[in-house]
Amino acid sequence: MSKLASKLPTTFFLVTIAGCLGPTAQAQACSQPPTGLISWWPADGTPQDLVGGYDAQLSSGAGYVAGIVGQAFTLDGIDDVIQIPFDSPFDFSAGSPITIEAWIHPTSIDHGGPIVAKGQDNGSRNWWFGITGTGGQAGVAFFYSSVSGMIQQYETAGRPIQAGTWHYVAVSYVFGDASTIAIHIDGQVTSGSWTFGTGNVPPATNNFLPRIGGEEDPGANDRFVGHVDEVSIYEHSLSECQLRRIYLAGTAGKCKGDSDLDGVLDLDDNCPIASNSGQTDTDFDGAGDECDCAPGDPGLVAAPPEVDGLRLGGFGNQDRLDWCGITDDTGPATRYDICRGSTAGLPVGTESSEICLQNDHNSATIDDSAVPLDGEAFWYLVRGQNTCGTGTYGYTSDLSERMTSVCP
Repeated sequence: MSKLASKLPTTFFLVTIAGCLGPTAQAQACSQPPTGLISWWPADGTPQDLVGGYDAQLSSGAGYVAGIVGQAFTLDGIDDVIQIPFDSPFDFSAGSPITIEAWIHPTSIDHGGPIVAKGQDNGSRNWWFGITGTGGQAGVAFFYSSVSGMIQQYETAGRPIQAGTWHYVAVSYVFGDASTIAIHIDGQVTSGSWTFGTGNVPPATNNFLPRIGGEEDPGANDRFVGHVDEVSIYEHSLSECQLRRIYLAGTAGKCKGDSDLDGVLDLDDNCPIASNSGQTDTDFDGAGDECDCAPGDPGLVAAPPEVDGLRLGGFGNQDRLDWCGITDDTGPATRYDICRGSTAGLPVGTESSEICLQNDHNSATIDDSAVPLDGEAFWYLVRGQNTCGTGTYGYTSDLSERMTSVCP
């Protein structure tokens, strides 16, 4: 995926990402699940939880249909539900951060319904994640009940949920003195994240079973109608980049088979692309020696891939440039080269004003307060580099690699 971010000589910022394919067109390898996964119900003809052992139970006629990844649960919106055994990982009374993600295919948005929830339709909810909305445009909502009342975040702006199509939805939630919620639809944070004021109290505990597609003693509009696939819950807040990777894997989904046929499931394999049944990891960096470019160095894992997610103006800072970090895949010794030039001198690599904004940078964010000349704009490119290799600045629309020599 090529990318070129540009900064205009005003407060308006633009990020252009060329060649980005949606999940139906992106037939590629599965995405290795992020760490912190505590439960995962793929719905591939069974209600089994692949990770935590909290196998669900279908009731009232819930069944299976073709899903986005293999099969999916199907629910009639009347009384179908999938019940999850109760256990402490799903009762977020301690206020621990969580992420919930799933693929959904509502057959109707005439009424909302929970994708997955724990509680009762009388305000006795520990948490609720589902679709709701007005005016025929459904959006994704997440809320929890606490001693101080109901705290909710709901989003439709720009990316409404439509009936009859698959959507990837997620919520990442961090509880604290200033709790934050970010709702994601189809690989993007819909409108940023929301921070609640100080003095928040933990969500209220209850003894209700978590459920997919419904909740305890539901009201008339509290059943999901349609299909739900790949429901997953994590014990921490995933980043926008981590969730986007899952979305872009599309029909390949999160890795759960045994791609290298070594007897170790991809989910547990420290090298899912090469047979390594012994799971040898000499430097204890999480990457099996068969996948490690430097098996004796815990700071190195692999040569850098193309950097993704480059944007300007993130985190409310108009001078902030940030991107999806790659050190989880390549090792903490990976550094970044950031170059900048003027759009008046495009194409990249041909203009004398191009500069290396930072070489050997150790984080996935940098500030640049410079302003381009009137009538021009800045472009920015980022690549990763370590002793295992040097990444790329991306590719043009004709698939030619972007080249510039300003960063050594």
